[in-house]
Amino acid sequence: MIVVLVFATFLQAGPPRSTDAITRSVIVDRSGFQAVRVTFAPHAAATTGGEASDVVLVPIDAGLKADVGGTPAAWQPGLAILIPRGAPHRLSNPTSSPISFVSVRRLADAEIKAPPPPQTSGATVVRSADSKYVRATTVRVEPGGELRSVAAPRAGPSLFVLAGHADVRMTIGASVSDFPQQRAGTVWMFDAGTPFALANIGARPFEVVRISAPAEASR
Repeated sequence: MIVVLVFATFLQAGPPRSTDAITRSVIVDRSGFQAVRVTFAPHAAATTGGEASDVVLVPIDAGLKADVGGTPAAWQPGLAILIPRGAPHRLSNPTSSPISFVSVRRLADAEIKAPPPPQTSGATVVRSADSKYVRATTVRVEPGGELRSVAAPRAGPSLFVLAGHADVRMTIGASVSDFPQQRAGTVWMFDAGTPFALANIGARPFEVVRISAPAEASR
């Protein structure tokens, strides 16, 4: 089992195509999850009547307006917005600057098991939201803090979206690598059962959003 950084070569279910107003770039597409970096041009807007997949939006830039099921959703970099399958939603950019975010879909026909909760030191949960099929948790990792997961071969995968610029140390088994100056919107995916750790080796805290299947009890 390995961690997969960023790029996929085969699409399980293609996202909407890019337009002059909204550009989309696939980052990860595997194991039932699809992560896409989306950028709304100034004054661009999109309305969706409801998707067949659960969607998690991870704001990277401030300023976008989001409405889910007729209710405004707070748009704040680092705090994920969970849109259950079938819920209508609208996104719009009222500003004169482009705004980017990462959209993660759990594909509707994918069978995904819940991974074990990560062990933490120097890290706290900022927000967590569950639907029937998805759990999205924002974790703030202080300098020197760490998220760890033990090997669990029968568990499901975890996908992480970095919500702000950060200096990260990644451990996979006995392999340790430093990734300084990672930009907001970087995506990591750990395959089912992979032991890993993400540590903050920088001088400032960062926030990362973990997206996975929810625990069986919450379904």
